[in-house]
This record gives sequence, structure tokens and C-alpha cells, in this order.
Amino acid sequence: MTRAAYLRSTVLLFTFVTLVFPGCDSPSCGGCTTEFRSYTVRVVNSDGSPIEGMTATIRNERTGALIDPSPIGGEQGEGGFYTIITDSQLDSVSTDGDTLSFRATGGGLLAEASFVIGADHCRCHIWKISGPETITAH
Repeated sequence: MTRAAYLRSTVLLFTFVTLVFPGCDSPSCGGCTTEFRSYTVRVVNSDGSPIEGMTATIRNERTGALIDPSPIGGEQGEGGFYTIITDSQLDSVSTDGDTLSFRATGGGLLAEASFVIGADHCRCHIWKISGPETITAH
């Protein structure tokens, strides 16, 4: 390969990578994926049946801010699943992880849990550090 051909290939590769992977703040990240992450919790009653129609609030305990995620492909609470956070709220959490308090009420029932959710070091996606998959309302 000639030097000119090598330089052209290098410039084309650099241009491609820059256009396809624009979302990272750090050169070590290598680019963000197109994956879209979300985390949900299922709320059930004492019999294990899903509870729909509860009013849920999610609060970041570090900042005090409320997080209002839009559920993906349905209504909040559909099938007993409630969205905690999505990649759309990436800027709502730190890379170290923040405690998010989930509280849902309705029909005389209460469901509460805490989740620790962080942003990856490239600030591409959220990730769940801890928290339940299911909450039993009382």
C-alpha cells in the first residue's frame, strides 16, 4: 500500500468513526452503542398478581429531583410494570450511581423500593447497580 493510499484509508476510517460514534466524551470510550436501556419494576399484590393503575413517583435522593420516565411501548403500570428510568434520563444520575426512591400508590395500596442506578463512565447508558425486580404492595 502506498503512503497516499494509507493516508486516504486513515482519513476515511477517522471520518467514519467520528460520524458513527459521536456520543462519547472520552476517547477511551470508543463510541456509544445504539442500544436504548430502561429499567422497570413489577408491582404485585400479596397473591403475586400484577397491579396496574398505581401512581408512581421516582425521586433521586442525591438531588431531590423527580424523574418522570416515559414508559416504552405502553402505559405506566401496564401488566404491573412501572418504568424507573431510561437512557432518556441519563443526565439525572451520576457515574457513581444514585439512589432512586420508587413509591407507587393506588387502590389503598403502597409499593416502595430503592434502586441504585448509575451512568456508565462514557455517559452513554444507564445501568442498574442494585434494586428489586418485583415489589409486593401492601
